[in-house]
This record gives sequence, C-alpha cells and structure tokens, in this order.
Amino acid sequence: MSESGTSDVQITHDHLVQCLRDSVHVYLQTQLVHWGLVGSKFFPLHQLTNDIQSEMIEGIDEVAEHIRSINCMTPLHVGDLVSSRIRPVDMSDVFDQEKIILDLSNAHDDLAGYFEDLAKMSSIVGDELTQDLAADRGRVHKKNQWHLRASMDYTG
Repeated sequence: MSESGTSDVQITHDHLVQCLRDSVHVYLQTQLVHWGLVGSKFFPLHQLTNDIQSEMIEGIDEVAEHIRSINCMTPLHVGDLVSSRIRPVDMSDVFDQEKIILDLSNAHDDLAGYFEDLAKMSSIVGDELTQDLAADRGRVHKKNQWHLRASMDYTG
C-alpha cells in the first residue's frame, strides 16, 4: 500500500473510533430522554427510547469489537469515550417534548450521517467489513430519527 493509502486507512480508522464516541454520546442522550421526558407523550416515548437503547448497546459493542478486530484501540478512559461531535439534547425544559424529540432525532440523524461518511471512506480504502458495518449502523440511526420524528405533533 502506498504512503497516501496508509494515511487514508488511518484517517478511516480514526473516523471509525470517533463514530464509536459519537454512538456512546447519542446512547447516553437517549438514556437521558428516556428518564427525563415529562408530559403526554411520556409512555410511548419511554418505550421507544427503551427500544432504541437496547439496540444501541448491542450496536456500540459491535462497533468496538470491530475496532479491536482491525488492530485499532478503543478509547481507554471515559473522558475520551464521550468526546463527541454531536450537540447535546437540550433537557433544560423537560416539558418541551417537541424540542427534546427534535433534538434527539437530529442527534440520531447526525450519527447516521457520520456512519454514511465512514461507509464512503471505507469503500475508498477497500475495507468492505467496515463499510458494511457503517452502512448497517447508519440505517439503524436513520430509522431511529424517523421513529422519533413520527411521534412529533405536526400542525399545518
């Protein structure tokens, strides 16, 4: 592999590790919504976020195990693990259900986009296993954002 090819592989691996960090961040944000949302949509959103969390914990583990299988390191301390590019969900008003749902759906959509970028990068360097993993995770998060947005009230 050429020197630029090695550099491209390293950039792809770095992006993969960042996707792990971003996944943990979105998982934790989903947990906060699961615990903290108040109002008329509490019960269905409590169930939805529980389902999302259950899937995500398995997905996060799959990403981390893939990282280790390609001889890369996962974050070794909590501060590094939760360093994310994704903006936190604003939980300052737990009664503003629509804002919270929108923020969380945006977080899942952003994460889907990062995994889509990873799939493209992996394709360029010829890493089909990472490409497949990234495509799968991206689809899951697109579905999550859609389920969250489908629960919002629409006027107009």
